[in-house]
Amino acid sequence: MFSSYFQVDGIEISSSAVDLAKEWDSKTNFIQESVLEFRTSKRYDGIYCYDLLHLFLLKDRKKLIQNCVMHLKEQGVMYFTCFSDCDFNNGVGRKVEEGTYEYKKGKCAHFFTEENLIEHFNDLNILETGSIREYLTHAEKQQEYELRYIVVQKIG
Repeated sequence: MFSSYFQVDGIEISSSAVDLAKEWDSKTNFIQESVLEFRTSKRYDGIYCYDLLHLFLLKDRKKLIQNCVMHLKEQGVMYFTCFSDCDFNNGVGRKVEEGTYEYKKGKCAHFFTEENLIEHFNDLNILETGSIREYLTHAEKQQEYELRYIVVQKIG
């Protein structure tokens, strides 16, 4: 959708996901790399980070946000979605950090309160926060998720 109106770079670590994405969207420039390690001299007007932030432990969540801020132009805007503490999966599995649970071996998810989400972005101008309900269908089974979102702007 974005590539119909903007020049878009998509960052993805999985080569098979990049190949699949290229089939769906030939206009986007896909880069196979970790979002934690991605570096370029290019600066972006906007960064859209959908359902990714909650997959990391605190240290790497901070690293992801810092890396995004580093690649954002002054006055640039970022939109992040992440799992909400209101989601029914919150608390499932072994607790590894405050609000973070290992739900499968080696797979963790962090569930953000609104305050916790704001704390992660406290160096930026927070334009909006909110909650949304997402419905995903996999193998003809529908799953519901409670997400939080935040819209921030880089100032100064």
